[in-house]
Amino acid sequence: MNTKTKDSASIVSAARQRLASMIAAREEISASIERTNAALTRLASQQTAEGPLVGELAALDAAEAAKMNDWARSSEGDAPLPDVAKREALNRKLADARAKAEAARRAESGLQAELARESAKLPAIARAMDIAIAEVLVEEGDSLIADFGAASFAVTSKRKRIEILRDILIAKGQAGGDGDPGHPFRMLLQMVDGRLQEEGGPRVPDLDAANRHRLGWHTLADRLRSDANAKLES
Repeated sequence: MNTKTKDSASIVSAARQRLASMIAAREEISASIERTNAALTRLASQQTAEGPLVGELAALDAAEAAKMNDWARSSEGDAPLPDVAKREALNRKLADARAKAEAARRAESGLQAELARESAKLPAIARAMDIAIAEVLVEEGDSLIADFGAASFAVTSKRKRIEILRDILIAKGQAGGDGDPGHPFRMLLQMVDGRLQEEGGPRVPDLDAANRHRLGWHTLADRLRSDANAKLES
């Protein structure tokens, strides 16, 4: 491996390390956000606890008013006594519930600020992950580029050998001093050129293969968001 390839591998290896640390940081922040949301849900339950008690007091008011109305219409006996004990108990519970609700609202304010701070970190992490993922994709493509270079060199070598073959056939034909298109060397040259035209002509693109390759890259990019060691599948 040459120095350039070693340097490239080193850079991408560092990218994988950074990506792993960013995945860990994102998961830690996400867990913190989940815990904060759970705490906010518990606080929200305390802020609604007074509602049923207010309803119970309203029902007690209505029941006592109905009893007093019945007594007034009957013109008999003593006026009914209110349920003082029940009312006092409900009022104590309501006072407790309202105190808890107020404390919950104060606590909620702090948790909402904490949630905003944690959530604000995620976009920067996502952007940095996109860059690290792109660097890892380059690493995965490095071997393909090396293969492409080797294949290009092989094609160039074969092209040169074919050119030499043509030169030999042309020279043989010229040495024969015969310009007749049916001359054996010229016919062989035409055969070579015909084969070159057949093999070098346009190919029908393999769309299925292209789509598979495209899907492979996108799949790798998605996997790298949760696994810094993911590799390109062949």
